[in-house]
Amino acid sequence: MKNSFIFDVDSTPPAKMSQCSESTDCCDWNGVDCDEASHVIGLDLSAEPILIGSLENASGLFSLQYLQSLNLGFTLFYRFPIPSSLPRLATLDLSGREPISRFSWRLEILNFNVFQNLTELKELYLDNVDLSGLRTEWCKALSLLPNLQVLNLSNCLLSGPINHHLANLLSLSAIRLRDNHVVSCQVPEFVANLLNLTTLDLSQCDLHGKFPEKVLQVPTLETLDLSYNSLLQGSLPHFPKNSSLRNLNLKSTSFTGKLPDSIGNLENLASVDVSSCNFTRPIPTSMANLA
Repeated sequence: MKNSFIFDVDSTPPAKMSQCSESTDCCDWNGVDCDEASHVIGLDLSAEPILIGSLENASGLFSLQYLQSLNLGFTLFYRFPIPSSLPRLATLDLSGREPISRFSWRLEILNFNVFQNLTELKELYLDNVDLSGLRTEWCKALSLLPNLQVLNLSNCLLSGPINHHLANLLSLSAIRLRDNHVVSCQVPEFVANLLNLTTLDLSQCDLHGKFPEKVLQVPTLETLDLSYNSLLQGSLPHFPKNSSLRNLNLKSTSFTGKLPDSIGNLENLASVDVSSCNFTRPIPTSMANLA
C-alpha cells in the first residue's frame, strides 16, 4: 500500500506514512485504522506531501476491499484514478488544497460514472476540485449515489442548475455548494422534501428567483447560508417552535418583507445576518427571548 505513493521527503513536517516501516504491522501506522480482524478500514493522508501526479499506480490502495473511509484531502496531486473498486467505501475526501485558479494544481473529474460502483458512499468531499467538465450533468451523475448524506462541492466550477435528479437523494443531510457562480438558478421546491436536511450552504452561487419558504420550515434544518446572492428574492415564513435552526445568513440577498415575530420561536438560534437585505421592520422584540 505504501508503495502506491511517492512522498516529498524534504517536506516539513515529513509525511506520516513515509516514516512507517514495511516491517511493522500497517495497522500501527499513523493515518491507518483497522478493524478487529486487522482489515484496513480507514486511511487518512489528508494534507500529506504526496508528489504531484504520483498516484497513477495506486493498485495497492485499491486492493483494500474493506476500506470504509479514504481521506486524500489537501494533498498535492492532480492526476488520480478515482477509486471505483472499493465496495464498502462510505467516506471519500478528495478536496483540493486551495481554490481553483489557472495557476494552481488541481484534481479534475470529467465523468462521475466512475462513482457508480460506490453504492455505499455516504459522504463525498470534493471542495476545490474542477468539475467543469461535467457541464450540466452533475446532478444526474450524483443520483448514482443513493445513500449519499453529505455533499461538499464548494468552488468546483459547477455549470448548470440544481435539478430534479438531486430529489432522489432522500438521505441528504448536508449540501454545501458555496462559491459556484455558474450554478445561477432558482432553488427548486424539492429541497424542502429533504427531510433529513441539517445544512444548506448555497452562498455565492448567483441564485435568482424566489427562495422556497418551506425550506426554512424543514424541522431538521440547523444552518442555512444564502449570502451574497444579490438577485435571490424571498421572505421569512412563520417559524414553528420545533425548529432546529441555529445559523441563518441572508446577507446581501434581496429578501424583503418583515422580520416575523415568530423568529422568537427559534430557541436554538445562535447567529443571524440579514444585513444588506430589504427587510422593512426593526428587529422584533420577540428576539429578546433568544439565548
